[in-house]
Amino acid sequence: MIKTNRLTIRKLGFADCRDYYEIFGNPNISRYDDFDPIREGESRANIERIIDHYNKNASELEFAVEYREEQKVIGVLALLIEDGTVYIGFHFNEAYHGRGLATEAVIAFLPWLHKTYHLPIKAVTDPANQSSIRVLGKLGFQLEEKIVRRAGSSVIRELRFALARPVAAVARARTARRLKRFA
Repeated sequence: MIKTNRLTIRKLGFADCRDYYEIFGNPNISRYDDFDPIREGESRANIERIIDHYNKNASELEFAVEYREEQKVIGVLALLIEDGTVYIGFHFNEAYHGRGLATEAVIAFLPWLHKTYHLPIKAVTDPANQSSIRVLGKLGFQLEEKIVRRAGSSVIRELRFALARPVAAVARARTARRLKRFA
């Protein structure tokens, strides 16, 4: 479990089904990703799969981001290990966008990822997802590659970002910016 002033990052559980649905059932959240919005009854099966991965498949994990003030899961951080790289992803309840919560969560998550896996950290996003691109930029990720690929009859465009500086430097830079605001 990882804690910040406002957030707790922890494993998902069945008690999170409703909050999970509020995130992944929203078409505005899925539009930049490769999944359709889930139906309300699908939350439990998805969380069951996630719990199974905690026990068997450490190369594909998802974690709840709980807003401590409300004791509500407002986001999910995901990791996928592929080809010697940790790919991170994040999805947040639309009602909580614009508050810096995704940035706060990922800043807290990066040191754990680095300490646990000792692998390069990257992220992939849709070029139209300007919010995620801004968050990645704030965290020190730099554009590495523009990808165009086919999936059936569709053409998929993605941007691949790589963490350009050590994890500790990301945290120090973020802390320095926060301190300047109070000076």
